Amino acid sequence: MSKIEKKKVTDFNKVPDGNLSKYIAFGVDRVTNESAWADMESLRGNTAFQEWQDKNPGKTYDDWIVLLQAPAQEAADGIDKLKADLTEFGKNAIASEKARVEAEKQRVEVEKLRVEAEAARASAESLREDAEELRDQSETERINAEIARKEAESNRVLSEGFRVDEEAKRAAAELVRIQSEQNRVTEEGKRVEAEKARVAAESLRDQSEQERINAEDLRDQAESARATEEVDRDQAEQERISKEEERVQMEQGRISAETIRAEKEKARIVEEQLRETSESTRQANETTRQAQEEQREQMTAQVILDAEQATGKANTAADRANRAAEAAEGVISGLQPDWNVIDPVNKNYIKNKPEIPTLDMAPTAETLSYVNTDGTTINFRIGDEVRVAEDGEYVFYRLYDLAGGKASWKESGSGTALPGNVYLTGANYYNESVRTIKQGYLSNE
Repeated sequence: MSKIEKKKVTDFNKVPDGNLSKYIAFGVDRVTNESAWADMESLRGNTAFQEWQDKNPGKTYDDWIVLLQAPAQEAADGIDKLKADLTEFGKNAIASEKARVEAEKQRVEVEKLRVEAEAARASAESLREDAEELRDQSETERINAEIARKEAESNRVLSEGFRVDEEAKRAAAELVRIQSEQNRVTEEGKRVEAEKARVAAESLRDQSEQERINAEDLRDQAESARATEEVDRDQAEQERISKEEERVQMEQGRISAETIRAEKEKARIVEEQLRETSESTRQANETTRQAQEEQREQMTAQVILDAEQATGKANTAADRANRAAEAAEGVISGLQPDWNVIDPVNKNYIKNKPEIPTLDMAPTAETLSYVNTDGTTINFRIGDEVRVAEDGEYVFYRLYDLAGGKASWKESGSGTALPGNVYLTGANYYNESVRTIKQGYLSNE
């Protein structure tokens, strides 16, 4: 058996970067404990940048970084413009109604910018998620590479054990170990690149998140300013409505006052006409009185003669009346006719008295009949009267018309309700009521 010389790793040829499909890696299946090999090209994984570069030939890593930063840069530019518009809007918010309309337009534009910024944020978020997914894929590849490295290391240990048992295979196993070590170094470099890409993606994600937070704060400020402006507008509208109501009430009061003034003016005109009529009547009466006074003076002598004769006749008639009263006093003594007595047998019953029904309330167009004291329903006729007790007085109503089953009642007069019945007495009061005429004048003697 020839002796195999030990060599350093640096003494072997380095596997070139690029196509590794012509190289293989040896190992041991840990399940079956059998030898196995794999194409080294299949153990190699691409980064997200390499995947993008394969789809975009001629592009560099700087182009890849600019592509990742583009959405965040657009969002930042939109936010700067939004901040400038909001600042200008805040200065002109109190100007006037026209400024409010312009501010409303600016709010619409700001809302559009916010939507665009939100879309940009969503796009950046999507890119961040894609980068996160690529980072996860790179991490998975790194883990797989690490597993492969550990497996390669295990294979190396096993190969070293096989070297003791089979020295002849030591060179091949050493070659496999060297190749595995080179693969590990390559994978470690890939892992470092993937970690750098992950850190860059994480930094971009943090920047995008911060820009999104800033945009959200600006949107909240704009929404708060819009809500405040809406509240001010509602308050102004309420004040306008209140003033309009006050104006309408004042106008109604003015119309009412004008109506009352017109009615008073009409009443004043009527009173003036009545005064003029009364004055004319008074003057006519004064003329008549003067004429009668002149006639009375002319007839004074004849009147005095006639009066003396009439006085004698009146005294004779008074004597006769006194005697008749004394005789009648004995005839009607104890007789007290009562209007409220309804029994014809009663000595106080008044015959043929007119019936005026007493109602509980004022008659209406539906008041067409009443029930009399006998319990009989009597239909009203045109000209009939009824009475209603109101505040200690009777108010009388007369039926003026009946047409279409409707009654037309109108108030005809009123009078004080008597506190009790009124009884007739004898004519013994004539003595006190006798008046004598002396010289043409009435006398109480």
